[in-house]
Amino acid sequence: RDSFSSHRASSMTRFRPCIDLHAGHVKQIVGGTLSDAPAALRTNFVSDQPPEHYAELYRKDGLEGGHVIMLGPGNEAAAEAALKVCVFIVCLLCVCVC
Repeated sequence: RDSFSSHRASSMTRFRPCIDLHAGHVKQIVGGTLSDAPAALRTNFVSDQPPEHYAELYRKDGLEGGHVIMLGPGNEAAAEAALKVCVFIVCLLCVCVC
């Protein structure tokens, strides 16, 4: 390999799997709309699949360094279900939303 190829391979961005949970569901929330005002929350996507579905995909693909983010209360059971499936999820974050 030439030095350019070696540098490019070593500096590539690595995909970090993430499961965002809100009210027990996997969601993609529009940045900046998560606040103390529930009516302001906007979502790009709400999955009909449970969080463990995505954890299983990450496990099968060997993706490491993932995390689960609990956006507000009511996500504990969903987070636990995802963590039981995928040992590659290394971080659990809780974002408090009133």
